[in-house]
Amino acid sequence: MVIQESREELAEDDADQQHSRQSSGGSIGRSSLRTAEIRLPSIRGQQQLQQQHQQHIHSGSGGGKGGTWEKKETGIVRKQFRPATSSSSAAPSCPAEELYPDEDSSLGSNGQCRTDKNGGDSIEDMSPQEACQHLLNLLLARPEQDGVPDGNNGPGEHAIKSAEALLARQKRKRQRLPRECFLPLSKMMFLLASDDDNDRLFCCSSLPGDLVEQALGEMDVAGDAEAVLNCYGALKLLSHNPELLERLCSHGLVPLLVLHLKVLAGLGEDGRQGKVKLGKNVTFQATACLRNCLNSQRGQAEFVSGCGGLAVLDAVAERFSGSREISCNLARLYSVLSQLGEAQQQRDLSSSVRALHRLTSLHPSCSELVVRTAFALGNVAAQGDSGRSALLAENGLLECLAEMMDERTKKIASSSSSGRKLDEDILVKTIRVFANLAVLPEGGHWAATNDRLVRCLVTLLERKADEQQQGEGGGDPHYLLLSALSAVCNLSYYPIVRHCDLYDGVLDHVHSADLGVAAEAARAVGNLSRMKPVRARLGESENMARLMEVVDRQADQENPMARDLR
Repeated sequence: MVIQESREELAEDDADQQHSRQSSGGSIGRSSLRTAEIRLPSIRGQQQLQQQHQQHIHSGSGGGKGGTWEKKETGIVRKQFRPATSSSSAAPSCPAEELYPDEDSSLGSNGQCRTDKNGGDSIEDMSPQEACQHLLNLLLARPEQDGVPDGNNGPGEHAIKSAEALLARQKRKRQRLPRECFLPLSKMMFLLASDDDNDRLFCCSSLPGDLVEQALGEMDVAGDAEAVLNCYGALKLLSHNPELLERLCSHGLVPLLVLHLKVLAGLGEDGRQGKVKLGKNVTFQATACLRNCLNSQRGQAEFVSGCGGLAVLDAVAERFSGSREISCNLARLYSVLSQLGEAQQQRDLSSSVRALHRLTSLHPSCSELVVRTAFALGNVAAQGDSGRSALLAENGLLECLAEMMDERTKKIASSSSSGRKLDEDILVKTIRVFANLAVLPEGGHWAATNDRLVRCLVTLLERKADEQQQGEGGGDPHYLLLSALSAVCNLSYYPIVRHCDLYDGVLDHVHSADLGVAAEAARAVGNLSRMKPVRARLGESENMARLMEVVDRQADQENPMARDLR
């Protein structure tokens, strides 16, 4: 009997994801999001502007249409989210007077004021490099305003529309975005994506898709590592929004992710193993972004069928399995891929068994990881004989799972019921691997004769019987018990060790108030009765009567009229 997982894999709680994001409820019409321009004063008007600044300062005005800000002793409040920086590839530095404007420095280094967006020259007069750096500087230096900014007063909205206009201009001119723009643009996107309130603005903008096509698609993972890191950090956050996720996938994000992961895994066309600067950081962000992309049916189809993503994922697991954070992301990816339905062309993960074994053996104490690798392996064993044969052929995998099962069994035996839910979930998924493996005769013989595995099953059956007598257990108290009983049913089809101990443990559950548990226990007793010592115990009148009770209860449920006749 193949045991299918009856409930979904553990919920992707946002403690694992590190960022919880929800789609914003509001929306803005496209007519109100016309391209904004940063207005700069003309050279001829500079002296007049300086006089106005002095007048405003002496009169106590904090700034006006001239764009100057009153200098405050408290300084400028800056956003908490900062993009990653590197000393060797940092964005071009900006003079302090541009980042922190005051009454003495309203003009930029080139004689133009870059802080006023309401008059003068526009962003069209800047080069792409200047515009990207200027937008980043404004976003970093703009003080927080009291309350929620509305309309064009919001720095986020202003930056999004201006960046959209810049990329549209480059596309209209059929010009590539200069490489110098990548880092400031990606840092700006990360800052904007870190604020959930900007999701509604991104939903009404072409900027996310343009970022994938015109910036990320042109980046060199090795040469632009910091820009790629910030870019994938931004896309990971944006892809939590379903609407933005579909748009990003339609712009080719998944094939691009696979290509970059291939480079990060050292699988270049020349076959050389190259070390990418910030490789672990970029890989972590890219795999987290890919995990979100697999929530889209389009993303699933492209990854599985369109770009050979599974082989690349196995290579990434081979190279970065030493990193616990990356390994957790990979475990999530394998878990999702193993349960894709037929509509998404369910993928045979037999070729990935070695990668799953490697992740499990290197991080056995990481519960969030092993619960997902065990889930994926259970699905592999349920897909067919090819998957079961792959599990048997992987040297050391079954011993690793049996050892992990033994450790978790001892752990829940010594812990309170409230603190062992995840350990029980790991046991459920590990037991399912062996139960489905037993469908193959070679797998069944291996599991039935493994003393450590069978001893764990006996311990779990006895433990659950004691809990039921004492009224303990929370959540779904029968979920682990049913898994153990189902495994005993499958394994007892073969000559099994400790069959008398199993019989005693199973018989305790024949009286269960849950008919499903009682029926599963009766099936297990039927298989175990093929052993002579078990038959001798079963011949006792009391035990036979207990079994007949289960038969009567099952018959009464299936045919109520028979109960009335009795």
